[in-house]
Amino acid sequence: YRTYLGIPILRDGIAIGAIGCGRRDIKPFTPAQIELVQAFADQAVIAIENVRLFNETKEALERQTATAEILKVISSSPTDVQPVFDAIVQSCMRLFGGLDVALNMVRGNTFDRVAFSVSREARDETADMFPMPLSGESIAGRAMLRGELVHVDDLSTESWVGERTRSICRRMGFRSALSAPMMRERKAIGSIIVFRGVTGRFKNEQIALLQAFADQAVIAIENVRLFNETKEALERQTATAEILKVIAGSPDDVQPVFDSIVESAVRLCDAIYGAVLTVDDGMVHLRSTHTVTDEGRAIVEALFPLPLESNHLTPIAIRERRVIRADRLQDDPAVPESSRTLAAALGYHSLVIIPMRGEGRTRGAIAVTSSRPFTENQAELLQTFTDQAVIAIENVRLFNETKEALERQTATAEVLKVIAGSPDDVQPVLDAIAQSAATLFEPCAVTITMVEGGMIHWRAPRRPADARIQAVSSVYPLPLDPEGAPSARAILEARIVEIPDTEAPGVPEVTRRAGRGGEFRSGTFVPLIRGGKGIGTIILTHETPGFRLQEKQLELVRSFADQAVIAIENARLFNETNEALERQTATAEILKVISESPTDVQPVFDAIVGSCTRLLACNHATLRLVKGDQAEFAASNSTQGGKTVVKSPMSIHDDAWPTSQAVLGREVVQIPDTSAEGVSVQMKQRGEQRGFRSLMVAPLLRDNDVVGTINVHRATPGRFTEKEVALLETFASQAVIALENVRLFNELGARNREVSEALERQTATAEILGVISASPSDVQPVLEAVVERAARLCGSDDAVLWLLEGEWFRLHARFQLAADGPQPGGPGNRSVRLDLGTIMGAAVLDCVPIQIEDLQNPPAGLYPEGQRRAIEMNHRTTLAVPLLREGSALGAILLLRRKAVRPFTDKQIALLQTFANQAVIAI
Repeated sequence: YRTYLGIPILRDGIAIGAIGCGRRDIKPFTPAQIELVQAFADQAVIAIENVRLFNETKEALERQTATAEILKVISSSPTDVQPVFDAIVQSCMRLFGGLDVALNMVRGNTFDRVAFSVSREARDETADMFPMPLSGESIAGRAMLRGELVHVDDLSTESWVGERTRSICRRMGFRSALSAPMMRERKAIGSIIVFRGVTGRFKNEQIALLQAFADQAVIAIENVRLFNETKEALERQTATAEILKVIAGSPDDVQPVFDSIVESAVRLCDAIYGAVLTVDDGMVHLRSTHTVTDEGRAIVEALFPLPLESNHLTPIAIRERRVIRADRLQDDPAVPESSRTLAAALGYHSLVIIPMRGEGRTRGAIAVTSSRPFTENQAELLQTFTDQAVIAIENVRLFNETKEALERQTATAEVLKVIAGSPDDVQPVLDAIAQSAATLFEPCAVTITMVEGGMIHWRAPRRPADARIQAVSSVYPLPLDPEGAPSARAILEARIVEIPDTEAPGVPEVTRRAGRGGEFRSGTFVPLIRGGKGIGTIILTHETPGFRLQEKQLELVRSFADQAVIAIENARLFNETNEALERQTATAEILKVISESPTDVQPVFDAIVGSCTRLLACNHATLRLVKGDQAEFAASNSTQGGKTVVKSPMSIHDDAWPTSQAVLGREVVQIPDTSAEGVSVQMKQRGEQRGFRSLMVAPLLRDNDVVGTINVHRATPGRFTEKEVALLETFASQAVIALENVRLFNELGARNREVSEALERQTATAEILGVISASPSDVQPVLEAVVERAARLCGSDDAVLWLLEGEWFRLHARFQLAADGPQPGGPGNRSVRLDLGTIMGAAVLDCVPIQIEDLQNPPAGLYPEGQRRAIEMNHRTTLAVPLLREGSALGAILLLRRKAVRPFTDKQIALLQTFANQAVIAI
């Protein structure tokens, strides 16, 4: 163009723009045209002013709206400042039109981003930059250190900006920045920073708005702090009240209080773990713990118990009775290495340990750990919890002391009541003592032993149901050996013996074995003392090594031991009187049986073995009589149904058996324990097979000759007392008296019977001779008289006489003793072939009498036909006497049979041969 017109756009006399008009030809603008363009310029100014005023009004409204929204977030989030931070960042981003807005908080000597608006990619890209040192080389750090707003028009020109900040800004495309500090009590606690991608200053309105946002962030932080402090105070008061309620509701058990305290401590202090620890016997024990992870619990539980002298912070705090508080454990050289290792394993950096002090001594401590430092309020709260724990311990101690005193008095009274109600039996008293002690000293297991027969025997509990107690009872009885079981030492030395650990070197093997079977690791052995000598023990065992009874508990056990001795003495005196009466009664009863049974010793023997089992508390008793080289069974009495009775004869020359020893040595023999060393293998095996562990044998002496023995057996080991030995010897003497009485009576009777039997035989012979003379022409009456006298005089069930005709025996005479009277019989048609397989055939062919005790079971291979007939006719003992003339058989046989196995005597056989001879004379 050639002609040009320029009109300025003026606002308040200052040009803010221009309107230009150009022509291609040379033609000046007229005044009217110039005036018109001037009017357009004035209208442009009006439009610009309108837009400026509108935008300013709009921005002001947006700022007010943003401020109101943030205030709304503050009011709706009284417990959490993060929603406020996020709202501030978003409002800044929207109102400032920057590339990034970040809100930072001071963390000691560093600061960290807590809210920002960049993309996730940008956030991840700069994540390694934070937390940043709190220095003047960063924009946000400069604002917080100076406590004033920092405005950077061009980041590339400011010399104080550090290279790390420059690097971040270059990577993110930042050119200018504005940071406002968040001030509380004249100290910066954080800052808000806005980054833009262009250089230049921020508007005054933006600066004021950013500072307002910083103030709002501080308001939000203060609100949350005040709210949380109020909430924490309420929670502390509530927790304190709850713990006091638990204390009131648990007067006899401190554990619920410990559990409540440690749970409240971890929750209110936002801790990683907390623990209540107590001191006992120089060890620090973990009583209650609360952790945020199961792994943490396992690590803590594995650490305890700890020796009080160990180099850990908890024992140190208890020993020195001082509070230990550490905020940076890993960096504190004063913290022991063991505690730093534990902190690293559990992931905590701070801890507070407060000792529990009361009654002039330290009872333990409360320990709480966290990943951040504890506040003063939290430390005060933990001190309150510690005081409450001490109150709970004292309450429980006083309650339990009162309760224990009452329980001890009650237990003592109950035992005395049992003593009064059981004058003749100490067992109920021992059971009552064991039960009372087990209840009072739970979880200790309680047993009572007694010395009997030189051995220590298990006495209570009588029938243990617990498998662990059964395992311990199985090791008894034990020898009274000073080098053996601790109970033996306690008895022999009449003093209390303690075993701190059954697995320690030097502990007797029997105690180690009992501890493993009974699942206990420590034990206390309190002797029962009578006349200055130990007679037994009360044993208390515990599953924990190093467990010891307190002095008050030992006093109670000693009183139980005294009561046991009183009961034993009462029972001894009562039983001695009773036993003396029983012995006199038994002796009188046996003498009565002797007088009432002059012809038979068996009732006397039965009475003796019965008295033995009753008065000597035996499982069974056996009486044997010596005949030649054998001790033959005569009588027995058993409390086990006869299962242990051996009825077969025993050799008196076998030294392996106590019966032989008593016969050969002519004295009482005892074996206190059949399973002990030195006992023969045969004796051990017999004891195991027949269920006895001890025995005693007394010989029956007559004029210094042993005529028998009395054997008594018990299922339990131990020696028989002197009184028991004397009583058995008395029974042996009575058995000898009975034998002598019966022998003398039977000798007199035998002589009388011999005269009578001889008279009967002579009469029978004379009668048969009379029949012969009266019947010279007929042999049948003679044969019938022979079989009748033979059956009657020899006690045979029947008698028959056969004559041989050719190869056949024919029946000629028979006499049978039946239940309904004698049944004679004459000749019949019955015949039997001559056969060596029968007794008749063998007796005739061999010309000798033959007797078989049991024809149903003859010697192998003999008389098969006779066996068949005996089974068929139910005959057992059979005698065949041939009729001989001049040494040869006449072909006739006299046969006698019995249904029972009862052999004919030599005198009876001789009488039958006489009858056979008379039959030959008649024939």
